[in-house]
Amino acid sequence: MNEQELRVCVTTVSMDVPRDSASKAADAERVLDFAEHFECDLVAFPGSFQLGTSEQEARAKVPPLIRAARARNMAIIFGIDWTRHAGLVAWAPGMKEAAIWDERSPSPRVLALGQRHVCILSSYQCEDAKLRREAAATRPELVVVCGHLTRDGRSLEAFRRLGLPVTASTNTFAPDLAPLVCPRGRRAPDISSMQGGLMVAMYAIDDRDGPIAAVEWLH
Repeated sequence: MNEQELRVCVTTVSMDVPRDSASKAADAERVLDFAEHFECDLVAFPGSFQLGTSEQEARAKVPPLIRAARARNMAIIFGIDWTRHAGLVAWAPGMKEAAIWDERSPSPRVLALGQRHVCILSSYQCEDAKLRREAAATRPELVVVCGHLTRDGRSLEAFRRLGLPVTASTNTFAPDLAPLVCPRGRRAPDISSMQGGLMVAMYAIDDRDGPIAAVEWLH
């Protein structure tokens, strides 16, 4: 765990070439290796990252990714889907088991990373102004949106107006890196890479990017 900054790797999955869950899981291992090299605290993958024809099959694909993250002492977030349902998964060092919840949950989730914490929302949740305010009330170091498809950015901009940095891991038809929208504006990744079929943006988030009182940047 880095004391001066929060280091996150945020992935984007290209949908130009259809890829199955096994291929994405193999690429996830490569991303985790990449993140470990840069001593990252958290890796985020999109919604629908692992698919199943039933809830049982989808949940069966969770443990291998959690074991891979645990072996590297690194937090992980990703989405799972099965017939007409979608869920999010999160695990961080210190947790006995992964948390799994419905992407349409009526409240955001907070993931503790040592003394820091991040707030997790699905792309569906981040469209809800009430849930955005609830997320802001937790004063996280970062909001992470685990989404299905790239959005137009208005919801991310809304978090900026609330004084919070936000990033989004999504599936995309265009070769886009995951954004980091901070209270003082959007910025480029510190490092970017292609790991298999996954685009990776690494951000080292410090006090210059972190949460500020919303009134501070309006003046």
